[in-house]
Amino acid sequence: MENSEIKLSSTSPGQSRLVKIKSVLVTEKEDNSCSIRVELSWQNKEFFGERTGPNEQDYKIMLSALCTLDALHQLTQEKVKMELLFIERQLLEKINREVIMVLIDITTEDISCAATGACQLKDEATETAVRAVLDATNRMIELNLNN
Repeated sequence: MENSEIKLSSTSPGQSRLVKIKSVLVTEKEDNSCSIRVELSWQNKEFFGERTGPNEQDYKIMLSALCTLDALHQLTQEKVKMELLFIERQLLEKINREVIMVLIDITTEDISCAATGACQLKDEATETAVRAVLDATNRMIELNLNN
C-alpha cells in the first residue's frame, strides 16, 4: 500500500516559542485501515502521537488531530489536558476555500476553556488538521511551558 510523509523544516522568524510540525506520516494498509504518526518539535525536542483507524479521508483528518493532541500531552507531561470536541472540513462558499476547523477543550491547573483553530486546506488534509489543532492550542501551550 501507499506511504505518504510530509516533512517540514521552515522556521518563521519570531516563532521559536511555538510548537511546530516536524512530520506527518500516513501509512495505508491492505485491510483498508491506516496508521497516522504526527511528530512535533519544540525547542529541539521531539514528541509524537500515533493512531490507527479506517482509511477514509474524514477519519484520517480526525486521527491526525488526535495524534497531535497525544503529542502535545507528551510535551506538556500531561499538565495541559486537551480533548477534541469538534473537527470539521468546510467549504467557505463566499471565498471558495476549504478549511478545517477544530474546537479543543483545554484544562490546566488554573483554567478550563474552549479553544478554536482553523487552517485553510491547501495540500494534504492530514497536515491541515494538525495545523488547525496547533492554531487552537499553541498559545496555551506556550503560556504553560514558559512558566
